[in-house]
Amino acid sequence: MAETTNAVLEEKINQLTQALIAHKEDTKEDFKERDEKLAIYKREIRQELKELEVGIDSAQRVANDVNTSMKYVKDTVGEMKTMVNGFIEMITTQNTQIDKKLNDQNKKIDDFVNSDKRMDSKRKFLLSVLQVLAGIIGTIITFWASGKF
Repeated sequence: MAETTNAVLEEKINQLTQALIAHKEDTKEDFKERDEKLAIYKREIRQELKELEVGIDSAQRVANDVNTSMKYVKDTVGEMKTMVNGFIEMITTQNTQIDKKLNDQNKKIDDFVNSDKRMDSKRKFLLSVLQVLAGIIGTIITFWASGKF
């Protein structure tokens, strides 16, 4: 019986050895496939990395262009602000001068209206009108007194 057990064990060992060898062969093929797939994957990843680097470089150039443009816009807006402030200052100065001239003219008109010359002219005019009226009234009275009327 010990011989049968040894024979059975030997047979079992042979089967397991052959199964191990077959498994190694199958696994070897699996490893080859895996290595090939890994190599393909690495190539694809490298290609994608190169494309990303190109995209990053392009984005960096665009960012630099945008920064340059923004600096130009900022400088231009600063110049425009200076020009507008100068224009506002000029308009304010002109408005001040116009207001001063209008005030001077209004003062001259008020001075003339309230001046003694105007009052004298007004008095002389009234006196002349009264003299003419007195002359007319005197003439009417004279005609009435003489009976010609």
